[in-house]
Amino acid sequence: MRKQIAAIVILIALILSLVALFFLRTDSGVRMTNKAVRSVHWGQKKKVPSQFSARLREIAASFGAKPQDIKIRPKWKLAPERWTIRIPVNQSLLKCNLAVTDEIKIYGGRVADAVERVSKEGTQYLEMKLAFGAKVTQVVVFDRSKEVAPVQRASLAIVIDDLGYGDESLMKEFLALDYPLSFSVLPGYPKSKSAAEAVVKTGKDLLLHLPMEPHGYPGINPGKDPILVDLSASEIKSRIAKDLSGLPRVSGISNHMGSLATQDPEVMKAVLEDTKTRGIFFLDSMTTPGSVAKKVAAELGAVCLRNDLFLDTASKDEKKVKKMLERAEEIALSKGRAIAIGHLYSGTFKVLKSKLPELEKKGIKLVPISAFADESAPVI
Repeated sequence: MRKQIAAIVILIALILSLVALFFLRTDSGVRMTNKAVRSVHWGQKKKVPSQFSARLREIAASFGAKPQDIKIRPKWKLAPERWTIRIPVNQSLLKCNLAVTDEIKIYGGRVADAVERVSKEGTQYLEMKLAFGAKVTQVVVFDRSKEVAPVQRASLAIVIDDLGYGDESLMKEFLALDYPLSFSVLPGYPKSKSAAEAVVKTGKDLLLHLPMEPHGYPGINPGKDPILVDLSASEIKSRIAKDLSGLPRVSGISNHMGSLATQDPEVMKAVLEDTKTRGIFFLDSMTTPGSVAKKVAAELGAVCLRNDLFLDTASKDEKKVKKMLERAEEIALSKGRAIAIGHLYSGTFKVLKSKLPELEKKGIKLVPISAFADESAPVI
């Protein structure tokens, strides 16, 4: 009886196998097979990180595209999202290609295809197909307008300090500006982590604004667990590690206050050894002309940048902020580059919103602070 049942099962299996083989050779079988293959590919598709889209806008802006020059057609069914970016006629399509290629790798994507074509009007344009996973998620077209980009003569980086402690609604307005501003976050406050995450989400540079001992301490308090001149090197590094542990990946560290600590060679040696080990830079806010940060950094081979001026420390008045921004522009044009620091003040926001669009016409490119931190560049 058991042998008969086994024989029947084998016979049924054989018949089903023959039917399946025949079915798969038919058109409907091929369609089913292709559908299954497509479903596997779709399963490998990844969502485009919002940070990459934000960086794509910044790349477009760096090549002279204004907000109105960036058109996005949303993804529809099987079609990828399509970006059309118009850049000045004297900008390099090759450089656009390289900038996007370098950036997408950071976010785990790739360039599936990149081709320069000629339009019906006879102008060249670049079409790039970008992929996250197996599928093309974005088609980005760099087209040329009839405008001519002004010759860039200088670079300017602007860092906005005190996020996590300052006005949260004003912070969101600063972050919404379509320019590569950089931001520093004070550690240890209830909103420090969320502020840092908001910066990272926009794709802008994030710094740890490290509390350091000022003259007049403890009457003047720089914040929680500051770097004090009587701490050991191991304790200084431990406090830095603690502050960084509550934040996403940072590009660098800047000093909050620290007029006394930045004058102490041993303190700065410990801080700069730590930044060098981590592969990040130190931005000396220059709260004192007696800072030894640059000298110690040169001895250690660490990367140290220096603030050229504060936009709004002396006054929050818009007229004075405007004058300080103009002074920063003058420094940039004379030195080739400059760094300015501002704060979460409404006057500073209004001035930047109205004046940043004018920088390009003056031959000044606004850049993230990390653009100055290439270790192959000299310490400034």
